[in-house]
Amino acid sequence: WAIFAERRQKIDVLRQFLNAEKPAKALIFTARSDQVDNIVAKLQYKKISCTGFYSKTDKKKRKAAIDQFRSGKCPVLVTTDLASRGLNITGISHVIQMDLPSNDDFFVHRSGRTARAGKTGINVVIGDEFELQKFAALEKRLKITVYPKEIYEGKIWDPQELDSMESGETAGI
Repeated sequence: WAIFAERRQKIDVLRQFLNAEKPAKALIFTARSDQVDNIVAKLQYKKISCTGFYSKTDKKKRKAAIDQFRSGKCPVLVTTDLASRGLNITGISHVIQMDLPSNDDFFVHRSGRTARAGKTGINVVIGDEFELQKFAALEKRLKITVYPKEIYEGKIWDPQELDSMESGETAGI
């Protein structure tokens, strides 16, 4: 999925997405380690249970974050590409990418944290105009299908559904 957000609105859009989708286990990636604590703090302020870690997080805190996430006590884990490889946690329903990584391999590794062992999952990129243009090019290179989505009135929508609602084409309107 691709969800448009102005750069300054990304964390608010993330919060809206988490409230609308209520993922069982969501792994959130950011390319910048200085953003991990910022995202965690803003989500926690809005009463969303989450934790996070990045390369400089001490070993005990990192283990505690992974254990809380793995057990389901904390349904949202915010991290950097550090966790895109080698993190074997089952049941991740959503991977949310707050930016696009610098190369295609990191995108594939981030995305691969969900839908493991025959399971299904949702990969979401929350991006600004420039990032979504890069995502469209990535879609072609990797031969994947990206579905644009919008958040409206607390629900995730296909933009065509919203367009038909606005034009009165939906039954009951």
